[in-house]
Amino acid sequence: MAGRIERTAQVYDKIATNYSRKKANEYSLEELGKFNSLLTPNSSILSAGCGAGRDANVFQQSGHRVIGVDISENLLRIASSQHPQTPFVLGDMRRNPFPDTIFNGVWAHESIHHLDREDIAPTLLEFNRLLIPGGIVSILTRQGVGDVEVKEAMSSGQTREYTLLEPDELDILLMQSGFTKIELYTFNEMDRKPAGRYLEWISAFYRK
Repeated sequence: MAGRIERTAQVYDKIATNYSRKKANEYSLEELGKFNSLLTPNSSILSAGCGAGRDANVFQQSGHRVIGVDISENLLRIASSQHPQTPFVLGDMRRNPFPDTIFNGVWAHESIHHLDREDIAPTLLEFNRLLIPGGIVSILTRQGVGDVEVKEAMSSGQTREYTLLEPDELDILLMQSGFTKIELYTFNEMDRKPAGRYLEWISAFYRK
């Protein structure tokens, strides 16, 4: 039986075209700005769970050097087609094919919540491994309790699996992974866009 990562990849491969179209203009503008402000010019960034490359392209256009990694072949095909100036790699962010301490920043938005709960801490340690001393990690993940399966319009009726976290849980996981808190806060998607979903999010910025 396929594990959660394999099932997640299969779902995103099925919905890649519609999903990338729906997400194309759904920028986390506040978080993008904060991340940029914490980085030096021409930083090296890993976009972990990059999807169709929307955010990676923003960083590329801001003068940074970006690599995107994702488990969905079809999303990466779209990413490479739409953003040919950015390298994209098919891979599992739990085990990245990159050497130690090569990135100034790791951007993991709407991605770690697809991991099994026991994989989150090792993945944060993996992000730490990849970052230079003083490097920045930015996490955006769904807030809540337990594990859930969700069918919604965003996923074209396909089931996506989520591991929900509360802010204090994420804070502890990040600190245990060798990070120091810069800022951690929560928000509801509907507060930013009235037509959005009623979803609580955790946004975290931490330094190695």
